[in-house]
Amino acid sequence: MRARDLGDGYTPAAKRQGNQGLGTGTALFDCAAQAIKSATDAKDKTALAAAIGKLSVDTPIGKVDFTKGPFPNVNKTADFRSMAGRNP
Repeated sequence: MRARDLGDGYTPAAKRQGNQGLGTGTALFDCAAQAIKSATDAKDKTALAAAIGKLSVDTPIGKVDFTKGPFPNVNKTADFRSMAGRNP
């Protein structure tokens, strides 16, 4: 789902305008849901941490990929300042 699709759907459903955190908050839950689904045992902290380390998921703010970070188990999100004026 693109950020624009999220915003366009949120406004009529919630009957109020979304805010800046809508995309990042949704991305957080997308990542959490995928990690829980991927873990061998969602109640085991070690298994859940291993699943997060292998996580690569498309979100409204772009791809969140913990496998390619600058360090193991780290994701680097887009620099939104460099995207000023673009319409994804």
